Amino acid sequence: MISSYGSVAESSVASDVVYVNGPLLAILVIVFIFLFVAMTDNSMFVGCALFVALVSVLFAFLSWRSLADYPLTYREGDPPRIETQGGGLYDKWKLGPGATVGATLDVDKSSKVESLAGELTVRYGCPAARVDWRIYVDGDLLASGTLREGQERKLANAAVRSGHPSIIVRLTAARLDSSGCATDLVWHNPGLEGHGNGRFRFVLPLPDAV
Repeated sequence: MISSYGSVAESSVASDVVYVNGPLLAILVIVFIFLFVAMTDNSMFVGCALFVALVSVLFAFLSWRSLADYPLTYREGDPPRIETQGGGLYDKWKLGPGATVGATLDVDKSSKVESLAGELTVRYGCPAARVDWRIYVDGDLLASGTLREGQERKLANAAVRSGHPSIIVRLTAARLDSSGCATDLVWHNPGLEGHGNGRFRFVLPLPDAV
């Protein structure tokens, strides 16, 4: 993870998502949007540019508030599909019939963490799906359960006690049913929660080719 407060971007999170760290880049992006829209002296375009800039500021703020204080970065194992909707991030693991997955993720600069962040869900589309899941933090089982189609488990009540800056998180999941359809286990805003909302950052969806 990039540690400097005003760093420009963290592109290792996913091919279609960039973490933007620090208010400096946020200001530069908004100024660029304003100049791009207001390339004419027409007052209507200037007004539109101001509106777009204000919407961009609001989006960046809401994105920052919704993201985990200490977001997780994929390390090894079964990689998730990482998608963004609005200001939120979604790690998704596909589970076919009888499938199991395991992924190791980590986070640096996290000595003030308090709990896991986000929610786990099993998406709709496979009514008989039953998914057993477990989350380990630094080798200790911190949260576990079984989810059916459409069910959700909030993780904020899973307290994390760690006095060191680098934390290793491992997620495992397995299909318990014998249905022939596939489903997804989804972790919304994966990470760890701490004091406040962490460093200012927001997500920029990028084209898949990036």
